[in-house]
Amino acid sequence: MNPRVTIIEHTADVGIEVEAESVEELFEVAAAAMFGLMYPRLPDAPTEERLVRVEGEEPVELLVNWLNELLYLAEAEGLVFGRFEVRVVRDVALRARAWGVRAEDMDPPVREIKAATYHMLRLEKVPGGHVARIIFDL
Repeated sequence: MNPRVTIIEHTADVGIEVEAESVEELFEVAAAAMFGLMYPRLPDAPTEERLVRVEGEEPVELLVNWLNELLYLAEAEGLVFGRFEVRVVRDVALRARAWGVRAEDMDPPVREIKAATYHMLRLEKVPGGHVARIIFDL
């Protein structure tokens, strides 16, 4: 299964549906898609790297916590991430590397995402891989 992202328009919010072969790939693709919703062009020559560790009570919570941690880092440190390497540990914890650039080196965002939400949240194993749906609060 090749990774696939579908944008979901939802009332005043926006979401994505992601398909990928592994959970790790799904988390990587979801993160890139989230930043892609905000910025028309993601950084192609990252100059910054951050190590990220996140936990959750269950895999679906881990996905939300991962995306929200990236949003926090982006806001707090003025970064735009575009590349990710995720390693899921025990289904409820992950270690990752995120690469990006300073926001001031990018065009302004086309929309601001406040948070990944639990509304309509879905993460499941399907034949050939995994599928997730995430709605973002704008």
